[in-house]
Amino acid sequence: MPQSEPRRFHGFARLRALFLRDDSGATAVEFALIGAPFFAMLSFMLLGGHILWMAQSMDTAVKSISRQIRTGQAQTANMTMATFRNEICNQVATSPASCRQNLIIDVKRFDAPENINFNPPKKNDILDQSASTFQPGGREDYVIVKVYYVVDYLTNLASLLGSTTNLDIPLSATAAFRNEPF
Repeated sequence: MPQSEPRRFHGFARLRALFLRDDSGATAVEFALIGAPFFAMLSFMLLGGHILWMAQSMDTAVKSISRQIRTGQAQTANMTMATFRNEICNQVATSPASCRQNLIIDVKRFDAPENINFNPPKKNDILDQSASTFQPGGREDYVIVKVYYVVDYLTNLASLLGSTTNLDIPLSATAAFRNEPF
């Protein structure tokens, strides 16, 4: 029995020395440790860039379409909410189908600038899709154009991981002006 103990220990020492000397898998192990966080960070950077691009394109679209309301072009062309929605969605950096489904439009006219309501249309602290309105107003009316789009990428990703947390990112673009005397 005492002879087998040193042999077993000698075999373990030889096996240990073999693993310490062999570093051919070190790169694979290091990549496995660093790869997942690196690709996750890269993915979130791309996602953040796309969200910023969508926000900028939505802001540009609202300004250009609001110009049509301000100058009276929308009123003379009898622009409807559907036409307004299509005009916005054609310029926003996302799929048009998703945009048409998730875009919340709130265009309202006011008699005086102090009556303008800048609050978003919410129901139970959630943006209300059914509260969409389109009132472009007439000559020299005060108008506010508010457009909201909810980006649900992170909520969808979290639901794949089993979470029920709402991680939606609401994007908004606003233009407030007084219609010209067209």
